[in-house]
Amino acid sequence: MEDQKSDLMSIENLIQSAIKKGVDFGKGDPYNRLRYYTKIGLLPHMQRKTVNGELIGHYPNYALDLLVEVEKLKSLGFSNQEVSQKIKSADAGAKSMSKASIFKLLRIATPSPRIIKGAIFVLFCLMLFAGLGILPIGKTKNDLIQKTIELDRKYILDSGTSIVQKNQSRVYVKSQSVKSNSKITVTFTADYTPAARYWVAQRTSYEGFYLELDAPVGTDVEFNWWVAN
Repeated sequence: MEDQKSDLMSIENLIQSAIKKGVDFGKGDPYNRLRYYTKIGLLPHMQRKTVNGELIGHYPNYALDLLVEVEKLKSLGFSNQEVSQKIKSADAGAKSMSKASIFKLLRIATPSPRIIKGAIFVLFCLMLFAGLGILPIGKTKNDLIQKTIELDRKYILDSGTSIVQKNQSRVYVKSQSVKSNSKITVTFTADYTPAARYWVAQRTSYEGFYLELDAPVGTDVEFNWWVAN
């Protein structure tokens, strides 16, 4: 019984440990993110254990490493389905390996967080420059860095991650940076079928906006959003 307990960690400890390892749960409740990942099969099922007379949810210890790897892969732009396939492939190709070895294999195939963040930042800058018609040709390194900082401060006001719940076609996103003339960009990180289109249906200055789809989604779907001038 003691060995079994030592292989588990409480939800609270899992969340705190994950944050220390760099996992970004966004602005929502981290518990909802864990529940969502469990629901779509990215994390193992939670187990309930009685601690000091209270029934508390626990995850296997290896869920921490798995959660870190899931977030790394998602930061590379992989959808939840692609992350699941990548993990399953690594697991299938290393059935004789321990869990720790599988995670090590995933880390080897995944660039470091510094490289990932740098690549995302460069890509974002290129997209922003293209959208504004700005080309950094002939600029010095210092000029380009200064221009990037100015653009970031001037145009990007707020950003975050939200979820459209299963069987819903409309969700409200809170953001005090929203104005009547704000440009709001939304990108889904997973398949949102049977819906085919989505749009910002309504915005309320200094409060938030509604995202609407043309049909209810078949499962909980995560999306990223940005508010710009």
